[in-house]
Amino acid sequence: YDLIEFRAKYCKELDCTIERFDHFCPWTGNAVGVRNYHAFFAFLFFTIIHASFVASTAFKTLATLAADAGFRPHLLGIMVYCIGIICLVGSLFLYHFIIISQNITTAEKMKNVWRDGNPHDRGLMKNWSSFLMLYFQRPRISYFTRQTCSTAINDGSDETQDLL
Repeated sequence: YDLIEFRAKYCKELDCTIERFDHFCPWTGNAVGVRNYHAFFAFLFFTIIHASFVASTAFKTLATLAADAGFRPHLLGIMVYCIGIICLVGSLFLYHFIIISQNITTAEKMKNVWRDGNPHDRGLMKNWSSFLMLYFQRPRISYFTRQTCSTAINDGSDETQDLL
């Protein structure tokens, strides 16, 4: 690992340091960082897919039933609700798509840390490949507490050697 790549920030809500801290999400009650950013991004994507499916199903059902059984206001309400979710979560998804493309975090973007250009931006394809590779990377030893490390070191197992 390159030293410049270790971008950590202290999260006051969780009282710990998060590697490549993006933001604290009050909806999930968790900090989004290097270990769960891909899951957060997938959550946004699949929320949009789900809301689109529900809205289109409500629309199709509303159009089908309108001629036969009359107007169903609850289907219209579901459709409007899902369109709102698509717009709000879709804008959040688009924002994160852009910052992944720039290899920058929300915390860095909001505080305008890189005024003279982002030193982590390696181009669109390399930024996305590094984002996708986060899913397969093993956590750094800094994720383990001192007690866990000392227990693992004293254990003498082969897994300990992998950590060191």
